[in-house]
Amino acid sequence: MSQNDILLTREELYEEVWTLSVSGVAKKYGVDYPNLLKICKNLKIPIPSMKYWALRNTDEQMEIDKLPESDNEIINIALKKRIQVLPINEVKSPERVELVEKEPYLIYKDSLLFMEDNDKLRVFQEAEIISVIDRSKRFSKPIIDYRKIVDDWNEKDRKEPLSKKTPDSYSSKNPPFLAGVISNDTLHRVFRILDTLLVSVEKLGGNITNSMEFIIRGEVVKLAIYEYQDQVEHVLTKDEKQKLLEYEYQVKRGKYAYKPDIKKYDYVFNGRINVSSRKGKYYKDTKTDSIENQIGLILIELYEQSEIVRLARLEAEERERIWKEEQERQRAYKQRKAEEIQKTIELRNCAIDFDTACKIRAFITAIKMNPGNIENVEEWLEWARKKADWFDPTVAIEDEYLGKRNHGADEEQKQLKTPYGYWW
Repeated sequence: MSQNDILLTREELYEEVWTLSVSGVAKKYGVDYPNLLKICKNLKIPIPSMKYWALRNTDEQMEIDKLPESDNEIINIALKKRIQVLPINEVKSPERVELVEKEPYLIYKDSLLFMEDNDKLRVFQEAEIISVIDRSKRFSKPIIDYRKIVDDWNEKDRKEPLSKKTPDSYSSKNPPFLAGVISNDTLHRVFRILDTLLVSVEKLGGNITNSMEFIIRGEVVKLAIYEYQDQVEHVLTKDEKQKLLEYEYQVKRGKYAYKPDIKKYDYVFNGRINVSSRKGKYYKDTKTDSIENQIGLILIELYEQSEIVRLARLEAEERERIWKEEQERQRAYKQRKAEEIQKTIELRNCAIDFDTACKIRAFITAIKMNPGNIENVEEWLEWARKKADWFDPTVAIEDEYLGKRNHGADEEQKQLKTPYGYWW
């Protein structure tokens, strides 16, 4: 037994799980909570429900599930450290760790602060029990359908084998999610992780799109996943060796020749993956940990990202609203300006007609004083007064022959014409 082993009886582990929660015990002893959860399942240790934690400090406390009998008395599972459960009569009074915090879900305590307590507890509960689905289980239909898309794209990928394949290296035409940047050997594992997340998201009321974007709290949350590549020295192919020999032969003969463009390095997928949902926030395989052991944290991150997406959407919608309001304001202003210009033009045209009417009336007054050689003066004066009233927009009578004058129209439109030309 190593000095890093932690000794607990099955009953002691049961009591701590119901005091701290599985995640609290994992944090207390510095072990991986998914594997600790498996230990509890193997030892038939009941796990407190979400409702238990929600009612724990209220008057409606739930009863603690009793520890059932189990034939599996001893277990030793390798973790970052190991929890070794022994029969009660074999415990050697190990040194105990003092409890600092007794709230459940300690590792998530600063997460999902934007959510209601009940909703938050549901997510925490799911994050605590989530475990990557067994390899023998059939994928969900959305995963199966999308796997075909990725496989079809990879078969047609024209990128040179052993070349660098990162999300940024496909700048000319971005491949679909996961295509090109995950080796065929690792794809199955990645789809297992996605399928595991999908099952939990669906239990919490979410979904996934045909392009593998999660729908969480009504928001579209995207994951970026790629596989790391090792840079290794390029080994010359038979064809490359031949081209180099031909080049060296031409140089020795004093002839000009182009040196073959042969890469120095190859890039080989190494099976380690990186998962991220936003800049600066990612989870990756390391020498001491795997993505599978971080699946609960990734689930929490999806919900964290949903709030970031929601706030960004609201901000974009607000910008869109302000832009539309400004566009409407400018449109209304332009329309009002056009109307004002048109009314001013009509006013000027009416004033011109009024001026014409005034001139005709002044002319009538002059004729009364000196009719000159006008015959039937009284008849002419009556005719002239009617024409003055026809021109006058304040009177606006309709003439028997000239009809009704449109005083606001342009002069060009109001010119009097005869079948033979203009009448002045």
